[in-house]
Amino acid sequence: MPSETYQQLQERARQAWAAWDDPSVPRISVGVSASSLAVGAGRTLEAIRQEVARMGVQANVLEVGDIGFSWADPIVHVALPDRPRVTYGNVTPDIVPAFLADLLQNDNLRPDLALGVQGPEAVAGIPLLRDQPWMVHQLRLIMTNFGHIEPGNLWHSIARGGFAPFDKALHEMTPQQVIDEVRTSGLRGRGGALFSAGVKWGFMLNAPPGDKYLAINGEEGDPGAFTDVAIIESDPHQLLEGILIAAYAMGCTRTYVHLRAEYHIAVDVVRRIQRARVACIAQTVRVAVGLTWVA
Repeated sequence: MPSETYQQLQERARQAWAAWDDPSVPRISVGVSASSLAVGAGRTLEAIRQEVARMGVQANVLEVGDIGFSWADPIVHVALPDRPRVTYGNVTPDIVPAFLADLLQNDNLRPDLALGVQGPEAVAGIPLLRDQPWMVHQLRLIMTNFGHIEPGNLWHSIARGGFAPFDKALHEMTPQQVIDEVRTSGLRGRGGALFSAGVKWGFMLNAPPGDKYLAINGEEGDPGAFTDVAIIESDPHQLLEGILIAAYAMGCTRTYVHLRAEYHIAVDVVRRIQRARVACIAQTVRVAVGLTWVA
């Protein structure tokens, strides 16, 4: 039986995504990360689930990743029928009953708690989220799925375009072409040397035959460095896709992912998506990468 193509896989993923993102039903998402849990995001999520059940209303409640507004945690995103998605801050467990009653029953969008609208225009006196002072100069590429998908949910990732670049690399490009594109992009290491990633990948491709190892450094030893853990907590399949593309381009047979032991959420997520997911994705796109993942 032939393997499923990426396009077929994405169609199935979009159907699964549509079950969650039904515009006729209120969608409530709570941002969860190590930092947000420290100020009660887990309790807010549980309070919302309990209150929705107590109210007897139909609403989809989802745990999503963190969008980075740490000063406003716990963050809650709400998309009501025929209304744009609104991001709210400081939604603590004690205000959840009144908050949900206003949104779901009283037609009150609670501008006092709103950080911004994720839509084309402002509503009810709530400005656009992209015009928020902290957001106005940002172009979110790596973080595009943060706050939208359930971390670790393969269907959510694929429904929003995840693994399409991997599929392209495997079916339309040679390893050398992938490396040339990385070199042309200007991607560089973020250490002191700023060395070209494409040049470094070329060294690996042209190395003598034998085992090649890909090391993912999530140590983040520098003060205030939390970019790696944010990706793993909020969109871990993006890391997995990068690993698969790099392994294909360089001919790597083994990957090691190094994380700090105290990054409990990231460690749990990586363990959940490791060998079975790598095998599943590689088989689905009909290419044997031959990669072993060690976390």
